[in-house]
Amino acid sequence: EVEILKSLLDSYDRRVPPPALNADGGVRVSVLLRKVLEADLQTSVLTLSVWLRLSWVDTRLQFNSSETGLSYITAWASMDDIGQIWVPDFLLYNSQQHLDAT
Repeated sequence: EVEILKSLLDSYDRRVPPPALNADGGVRVSVLLRKVLEADLQTSVLTLSVWLRLSWVDTRLQFNSSETGLSYITAWASMDDIGQIWVPDFLLYNSQQHLDAT
């Protein structure tokens, strides 16, 4: 999978959103509540532990599955190459701190 992804990224520009983003429904967001960590009624602050998943289709990263034997590749945030692919801007409103501050 890593070699396929590296070959796809040779001429890839991560600053440009995927061309089919609107046609495929955009970015899908799912949130799974793992645990309520704290509920402070006096300050109206609720602290949660959640899993946040963003998914989308980027047609620039298509490959021939008959040549590779793979039908898809999942790029996880922990992969080294994640900084080389387009990712949507995401900001939580009505929060005390941004995601990148944790």
